[in-house]
Amino acid sequence: MALAIISVILSSLYLNTLYQERSEMTKTIVQLANSVADYYYKKEQSGELTHEQATSQARDLIRALRFDGSNYVFGLDKNGRRVVMPPKLADEGKMVMNIKDKADNFFIRDLFTAADKGGGSAVYYWNRTGKIEVSLKTSWGERFEPWGWVLATGVFVDDIESTFWNNATIVIGFGLVGFLIAFAAIRNVTGPLKKLIGNMRALADGNTEIEIEGADRRDEIGAMADFVENERERRSLEATQKERLEKNRERAKEIRAVSKDFEGQMGSLLETIAVSVTNLQNASTNLNAGAEQTTSQSKAVAGAAA
Repeated sequence: MALAIISVILSSLYLNTLYQERSEMTKTIVQLANSVADYYYKKEQSGELTHEQATSQARDLIRALRFDGSNYVFGLDKNGRRVVMPPKLADEGKMVMNIKDKADNFFIRDLFTAADKGGGSAVYYWNRTGKIEVSLKTSWGERFEPWGWVLATGVFVDDIESTFWNNATIVIGFGLVGFLIAFAAIRNVTGPLKKLIGNMRALADGNTEIEIEGADRRDEIGAMADFVENERERRSLEATQKERLEKNRERAKEIRAVSKDFEGQMGSLLETIAVSVTNLQNASTNLNAGAEQTTSQSKAVAGAAA
């Protein structure tokens, strides 16, 4: 957008400058024609040439003036009669003060009015040399007072615009290239940044399975991506350790439960064994008492028999 705005502003300034440049050029050409006329006028004044000779030689030289291809200088006397008309010599001597252009303007009168102000421009429609169709033309006119002439020249507006567009096309081309470069540069920054921000948000939500892109870049984005990748690895390791610790805790809990159950079972078994041992001891005592009693009875029987 900045490039577009700058291009529009520069194009507008360039077009205005081009108009001013062409206006100054036509003014300079007319002043050159005036200098030619003045040169021969001085020869007339010195007696070197007659009036007819001076004006004839001045007209010949002015007819030869050309610029920007086929643009020429034309001249009129104080009554509006053509005295210099290079493209159509047959038109020299014709009265043109009251002719109109296609916009119904008395453009020769406008040119005389501008010249009477010490020099000025008039805009009108005129045909190019050898062409029938007319185009908008802007001309500069000045008076050459000694001979009562008005010398003028002009340029077609569409020539100015054509020059503008030829140069503007180059500017637009460079602007387009600049835009594409800027767009690519911005995309090269905003694209990875957008992904990096998404990765950071995912990482903040606890997702450590994300793939961090751009860590191999040798710029600030690469440094940021490398930091995020390190943070992802740290959190992934932290999550792994936490998971391992949780598994160890569950394992210890299971072991404690099994140990407690085993301890209960062993206690019950020991109690049963203790009871059994006591019963065995009681039974053994009873057997001993019975045996002693039997022995006593046997002795008594043996004594009685003797």
